[in-house]
Amino acid sequence: MKTISSSLLLLLISIQTIAQWDTVVTVDNPIWCLKEFDSTLFVGGNFTEVNGVENLWTFQYDGTKTLYHTTKIAGSGPDNFEVFDNKIYTVGSMQISGTIGVAVWDGSKWINGGGTSYSHGAIYNDKGTLYVVTDNGHIRSRTASTSFTTFLDMNGNGVIAEMIRYKNKLIFAGGFTSIGGVTANNIASWDGQNWSALGDGLDENILCLEVYNDKLYAGGLFHNSGTKKVEGLAVWDGTSWAEVGGGINPDSILNGVYDVISFDEKLWAMGDFTQIEGINVNKVATWNDTIWDDPKFPKTEAVVSTAGTFNNHLYLGTFDYNNDNYVFGIKGVNSPTNVNDFHKTKNNKTITFYPNPNRGVFSVHIEQENNEPITYQLYSVTGEIVYETKNNNSKDLVISNISTGVYILKAASASSYFSSKQIIVH
Repeated sequence: MKTISSSLLLLLISIQTIAQWDTVVTVDNPIWCLKEFDSTLFVGGNFTEVNGVENLWTFQYDGTKTLYHTTKIAGSGPDNFEVFDNKIYTVGSMQISGTIGVAVWDGSKWINGGGTSYSHGAIYNDKGTLYVVTDNGHIRSRTASTSFTTFLDMNGNGVIAEMIRYKNKLIFAGGFTSIGGVTANNIASWDGQNWSALGDGLDENILCLEVYNDKLYAGGLFHNSGTKKVEGLAVWDGTSWAEVGGGINPDSILNGVYDVISFDEKLWAMGDFTQIEGINVNKVATWNDTIWDDPKFPKTEAVVSTAGTFNNHLYLGTFDYNNDNYVFGIKGVNSPTNVNDFHKTKNNKTITFYPNPNRGVFSVHIEQENNEPITYQLYSVTGEIVYETKNNNSKDLVISNISTGVYILKAASASSYFSSKQIIVH
């Protein structure tokens, strides 16, 4: 195990055609969790300085400036945040009022939110029931009108790192060989009455879960599911686990997949790996349910530990093993690409295209009430304009003879601007 003792960084990426990264904030130790609440991004970790200012464990970022938390709290920083009952909670090792592990923000400082004598590592709001888990596997739950009570005590025989709801079941994942009397390899489901294993499970610890396009994804330190190779990242098809696309190259993965998140109609996977499905990447990769892509995270020294969204931007928390004083950050320029969430400048209309994916020929339709001329531009992922037609009076267009690749379509008239999601030609 490597000891983390170097400078740590918080990075930002937004919805964009070409990823551009810029500094947001720097801290002196790991960032472990990010969560949007009260029109800000809460940031947590084991840091004691933020931008050179003394600041223990947490701070907020409002999109332009840092809001420092200067109240000193004993222990160490949080592992996770969760929003529950219109408040933000955190779990970790912060010591408050003689307790450890669970705190709630009162608007100006952290106060005891149901801590015990043990540190905690996982927290999840499941449809109005809040679950928290100690580092020795004691799972407790509460509602807005009740206090915490024991849900399940693993009695030190395992740890829960992540929880998520999937297909009407609550999924628990971490490091264990059984749960609730049922044999399960590091992941299991609870349907309200019974525990069930998810196939062969995964052979090492699971660190993160996400649901994307109605499929369950897991990331972590694992290598196999039964006899199947699933290096660091796996998808559940309802009966068994499989690698995602061509999978992560096992020779390129150093410390696993730390986090997965659904954003901009893609699944983002991040951690400490450099090749996936034969594509060279740098600690971060995106999956659109068909192909992997490289968002061009620029710093090879950084390990990406966590992700969160705020104001339609994706934020990444990172740390660096080797460079004690090396700090950096990157920020994206907002350029929307969601097919169902287009950028509208004046008249609130949208653009659609079909089929997608396609084989080099596709149709475009713009919802526009006037007859203003429209300029269409099709961009490659490198930013090159591969197709352009100006002053076109048609709201419907057929684009053809496009080479294999991934593209973004933009269209503009005097009163409107439109931008599409990724168009895939194969």
